[in-house]
Formats: sequence, C-alpha cells, structure tokens
Amino acid sequence: MLTTSERPRGRSVVPYIVALALLPGLIASTGCTNLIKSLVVLLHDPRTPAEFDDLKNKRIAVITTSEGSSTSDASAIVMTQHFKNFLTNNLKKKITFASQEDANRAFHDQPLEGRNYADIGRQLEVDYVIAIDISNLKLKDGPTLYQGNCDCKLAVYDPEQGNRPVFNKDLSGFIHPGMGKPITDCSEAQFQGHYLGLLAWKAARMFYKWDPVEEAVLDATAI
Repeated sequence: MLTTSERPRGRSVVPYIVALALLPGLIASTGCTNLIKSLVVLLHDPRTPAEFDDLKNKRIAVITTSEGSSTSDASAIVMTQHFKNFLTNNLKKKITFASQEDANRAFHDQPLEGRNYADIGRQLEVDYVIAIDISNLKLKDGPTLYQGNCDCKLAVYDPEQGNRPVFNKDLSGFIHPGMGKPITDCSEAQFQGHYLGLLAWKAARMFYKWDPVEEAVLDATAI
C-alpha cells in the first residue's frame, strides 16, 4: 500500500516472461527480422505509468467539491461522473465505489472547518477517499470565445493512515482550448461539460497507464 506520493517503481518482469514464452512461436512464424520487431513491441510499453497505482480491487469514495464546500454544484457533479467513468473503464472494472449520496452526506456531516477524510473513509468502509476540489472556474476568454481554466486539487486519503493525504496532485492551470472556441459553436453548458470531461481525464489518469499520444492531440479536441 502506498504511503507517499512518490513511490519508487521497479521495471516489471512480466513483459520479459511473456516474451520468453512466445519466443519459439515467434521464431517459427516471423523469422529473425520480424522477431526483433515483435520483441521490441512486447518489451517496450509506450504508455506513461500511473502515479498512484493502488486502486485495483479496492473500494473507494470520490468527493468532488466546488470552492471547497459544495458537492451539489453542477461542476462538481459533472466532474465526479466523468472521473468515475474513466477509472471504471481504464481499470477494467476492478474497482468499486461507495454510494455517491452516502459519500456526499458523510462529507457534509463533518465540521465545516477541519473535515476529517480518514473518518469519512472509515464511516463509508472504503480503502481510499479521493477528494477533488475545483475553484475559480472560468469558461470564457472575452465575450466571443470559450476557454476553460480553473484551480483543481486532488488528494487521496487512506483511512488507516490518518487525515494526511498519501498522494496529492495540483491540476491547476489547465487551459483549454489554447486558442479558444467561438461561443457560437455550442452552448455554455455543453462547453462546461466538455472542459470538465477533459479535466476529469487528466485527474483520472494519475491512477492508470495512459498513452501520451492522447496528450498531444488534447488541445485539438472539439465538441
């Protein structure tokens, strides 16, 4: 179980074992030149590794707030939905979530000043609580262009280790799209959902391997 945001990672031996197991078949079917190419693919995973890789087969609670307190704001609700979907799809459903209603209620039952996420986690009987806060959300750059920008912080709490995060990430300053988008292209609600979906993807990928090619085309995406 992780205890800090910086966890040393060793190179997995699994790809090498797989490659050795497939070696006889590859030699018989591909020849030497193609064999080398096949081994390169097997042994080199181009995906960026997870920064926190301990969510598989775990039960978690996700609490998203707007401006540090509201869980019922539209931005918090949309962010939560997208974030949970990305985790479910990319962790191959090897993850379960506490009821969102129960998670939000447990959050609001805590004192306004000094909320204890370890207590929330124990109350919900989860392995981790993931807290996300969105603040200073802006959706426009001038009167004619949409451009999303906000402050966003993510923290992971292990109920067994107290009310200090075992992992945290500052996702503030995500500006999208870089050149803006004409407000005539879609409604503000549509653009907000689009921007928060991309922000949720950036947050969720902290927990699984992801392809950097996706980052390269991120600013080109459109509704």
